[in-house]
This record gives sequence, C-alpha cells and structure tokens, in this order.
Amino acid sequence: MPLKMTPLTKEKIQAAYPQGIVGVYAIGFREWPNLVYFGSSKNIRARLLSHANALRKNKHKNHKLSKLYPRYKGSCFCVLVKECVSEDEARNHEQVCIDFDPRGKLNVDKSVVRYTRKRN
Repeated sequence: MPLKMTPLTKEKIQAAYPQGIVGVYAIGFREWPNLVYFGSSKNIRARLLSHANALRKNKHKNHKLSKLYPRYKGSCFCVLVKECVSEDEARNHEQVCIDFDPRGKLNVDKSVVRYTRKRN
C-alpha cells in the first residue's frame, strides 16, 4: 500500500489523522522527494499540528525545515510511515529510519531523543 501524502495544514492533518495514533511520520516537500524529516510521537495528530504551527510562524527548531518551508510551503506534506503499538516501538523505528533511510537528510539530530514538556 503506498503511503498517503497529506498537506501539512491544520485542516488536512485533522481530517487525515485521528487523535491518539502512535507511530513514525515523515515531513517533506514535493520538489525535494529525496529529503525528509523523520519523527515519532505518541499522538501523531498533535505532533504534526505542532510542526505545522511552528513552521507557519517561522519558529521551528529544525533549521533545515525552517529554511525550506517559506519557499516550498505549498508542497509541504506529511506521511504516516508506520503505526506502532507503543511509544518505545515508535522511537526505535524512527531511529532505524534516521540511520538507514537515505532520505532522512532533514533530521538535524541523528539520535532520537525523548523530549518531555516542562510543566510549571
């Protein structure tokens, strides 16, 4: 089954991804099919919405995505690479994608890090 490319917009993400999907995703641009960013999340929908919002506001932490997005935002897409049963499985598969998929050139960090949100 081919992977479905979804435009990286709030409306399209909300329509394509239900809440609570755990897995690995890729973000890329149609003009640059051999360059993608791999990520994983315990809630793909929320994470992709966060990426879309940060890119739209020019506040994304990944400088490679931030540089390409203003010029190619109309062709920016996301793809669910693999749905997983646990966050650990998703992070392990993300690391495999980063290590062995030659398209993963937009990942600045080459090691998967478990980010936690600071609570005040």
